[in-house]
Amino acid sequence: MRRFAGGRAGPRGFVLIELALAGLILALLSVWAAHAWAQRVRDLQAQSLAVWMTVAHEAARAYLRRHGPALALADGPGALAHEGFDDWSAPGWDELRAAGLVPSGWLEAGPLGQSAGLRILRSQVCPGPACRLTALVHTRGPLLTRNGRSVDEGLVAQWLMAVRGQGLVVWPHAPDALAGAARRLPAPEDWPPGTVALAADDTDVAAAAGADPDLGPYLKVGDDRDPDFQGDATVGGNIRSGASLRARDYLVLERPGVEYEGCGEEGALTIERDYNGILLCRQGRWRSAGRVDGGGFLSNSHRGCYDGTGAYRGNPATGYCSCPFGYAPVMVSDAGTLASAEGRTSGFICMAAQ
Repeated sequence: MRRFAGGRAGPRGFVLIELALAGLILALLSVWAAHAWAQRVRDLQAQSLAVWMTVAHEAARAYLRRHGPALALADGPGALAHEGFDDWSAPGWDELRAAGLVPSGWLEAGPLGQSAGLRILRSQVCPGPACRLTALVHTRGPLLTRNGRSVDEGLVAQWLMAVRGQGLVVWPHAPDALAGAARRLPAPEDWPPGTVALAADDTDVAAAAGADPDLGPYLKVGDDRDPDFQGDATVGGNIRSGASLRARDYLVLERPGVEYEGCGEEGALTIERDYNGILLCRQGRWRSAGRVDGGGFLSNSHRGCYDGTGAYRGNPATGYCSCPFGYAPVMVSDAGTLASAEGRTSGFICMAAQ
């Protein structure tokens, strides 16, 4: 009887072990399912956060589209006070809603207990027409793990996927920068690691409005538009024109040259010293391109540049009884004697010196 009883104890023991293993596996599956469900909930919250921020992002783009030129020229926080914005660099959602830029049903409080902020950044030469604008829609708090001790990188990654890689993040390893897949911006000092943001630029706004972003207020290399400058322009280097060079008023040549002296660039033009004409660089030397008349004068041994009637007979080109620089006097007349009362009068014309 004892052997019979002992023989039946073995199968019962195996059944108990199997039940224990099944219970353990069931418990593990329950824990895994609970964790997967919790993670799924977090993923859905990240996706909801992305959708919620996208609505705010569109409002920021509308703000730039409507007030971009005024923002570029703003010289103080109250520059748009007449439009209902106390501080143009950080407009409130109530102000944007009153201006019709935010859907009436959109709530400032969003998923994961977040609220949204809007910050306008400027770069380049500001204030002024060349000022560049960037609008940042951001979370006012970081995306942290459930215990609040560190940035939830999985949640951030899910948010980045939901915004199709267009988001910017303040990462713990680079807390001074907003980093994204295609750009990097300085992070405001009051933004902690884990803060996420969506950016809108003035060129993006032009494209969203159905316009070519190249038709915005900023020129780029290779641009074929007329810049239509309304003021002076100073250039430190050479200016090259692919077609004609036109001046509505004057072309002023400031560096004079001397005929027959050496020159550096074939075909160059300059003004001759003492403004006697235009010089053309030909075969390595300055040559006259149309010398002005050197003029002429009379000279009397008693009266100088005055004739017998008292009229002044100096050279109109110089104002004196002389020739301009680069010209030589050639006598063309001579009358009277030095000993006579009228004196000796000589006439000269000024010929270009060779």
